[in-house]
Amino acid sequence: MKNFANSKNKFGYVYVLTPTGMAEKAASTHRFLQRKMDEYEALKAEIEALRSEVEKSGGEETQKA
Repeated sequence: MKNFANSKNKFGYVYVLTPTGMAEKAASTHRFLQRKMDEYEALKAEIEALRSEVEKSGGEETQKA
């Protein structure tokens, strides 16, 4: 809110208040959330693969440390 309060160009924020602006913001948020969920699933799969690799090797790498 400080950015808005200090802004000399308040019309830069008006798009959010229009129906079209709200729709654009919702679509943008949906795309962002979907991208983050995809990244999460990819990381989860990578972690599981690494855990399986460690289990198959008997944890030798961690026992040497």
